Amino acid sequence: MSNIVDFQSRLQQRASVSPAQLEQSSCMLLKRRSARILADRRPPETLTETARNQRLRAQREEAWRKAEVETRYWKAKIEYDEAQFIAARHGIIPALGGDHDNNQDRRTLNVQKWRKAQLLQMLTPAPTVEALTWKRQAFASRQYEHIGMDPERIQRGVEQSIEEDAAWLKAHPTRRPRNEAPQAS
Repeated sequence: MSNIVDFQSRLQQRASVSPAQLEQSSCMLLKRRSARILADRRPPETLTETARNQRLRAQREEAWRKAEVETRYWKAKIEYDEAQFIAARHGIIPALGGDHDNNQDRRTLNVQKWRKAQLLQMLTPAPTVEALTWKRQAFASRQYEHIGMDPERIQRGVEQSIEEDAAWLKAHPTRRPRNEAPQAS
């Protein structure tokens, strides 16, 4: 018996799993976890504070995930269309029909849809600190200014959403430090 590990076969096994399959499996795991948490029918007063917070986060997580998928879809669509256009222009794939102006119109439409999806995601309640960090970074990119709506109104709405999320996440921690005793009501 040999003590040599065959890394090549392990790499081939991992390479056979597509990114889409990984995304689908992670999405299914999140859904199962959220469903399991929400299916717990114990009365809220019998749960620990951490368990109650976990239920509340699971409710937010589903809405956030949907908004995130929509944003990622439109971004990927823009990148795919651009790659396809460049490949056709260089003769790598057959020309798609239509001209450069048609491609620009389609790109403009897709960018507009991506920006709207990004704005909707920024207005969706954040379930985690990581999601809140994403909101702050997306807000700093100022993509919302090009949507065609009043930027000041959008700015106020997103700032309010970020403030509310920060307060909510602070009030509903994932766990409380051991040295911090729960306050009696």
